[in-house]
Amino acid sequence: MSNLVLESSASPKAKPDTSEKPYLLTPSEIDSLRREMHMSGVMAKAELFRRYPNREMPDPKRQ
Repeated sequence: MSNLVLESSASPKAKPDTSEKPYLLTPSEIDSLRREMHMSGVMAKAELFRRYPNREMPDPKRQ
């Protein structure tokens, strides 16, 4: 058996060449994502307080 080592000529950090432009979100899509992320945060906090009822409520002014 031979000890043949195959090496790529491409740089490991090279990015693939893409000719497509990125898809840009519309203002309404951005607003929708912001509302969704806000609600996810609210629901996550509610779940944490449900699981750990003895924890103090965070100060809303610190957010």
